[in-house]
Amino acid sequence: MPAVWPPSIPQIQLLGFSEGGGNPRIYHQTESGPGKVRSKFSTAPKPIQVQVVLRGSTENNDFWTFYEATLFHGALPFEWTSARKGSVALYRFKPDTVPRLNLIVGGADQVWRGVLELELMPEEYGF
Repeated sequence: MPAVWPPSIPQIQLLGFSEGGGNPRIYHQTESGPGKVRSKFSTAPKPIQVQVVLRGSTENNDFWTFYEATLFHGALPFEWTSARKGSVALYRFKPDTVPRLNLIVGGADQVWRGVLELELMPEEYGF
């Protein structure tokens, strides 16, 4: 059973959300003429960028505990509500990225903002 995005951290926000198409194709360069393209898989993960805004040290700490301890530094997938469909979907952090949160308001009322690089896993990988 995959982990679930904690309710103590803000859910997907439509502002700053982008979703790309998965690319299941493979390209082969030929000796002459145009290269060949074919499907390598029937489906592929879709790249997702999500802007998160965390207010206060509690939300910030909860995010890092979720990422580092629950997901083993982003190695495990997790369930989160899809911003486009509104239903639960399976996500994972892109393997070649690490979250970076920037402190935009300091002091007692801290505000942290960052962009998470995720992959939306195909439905047959999930539930």
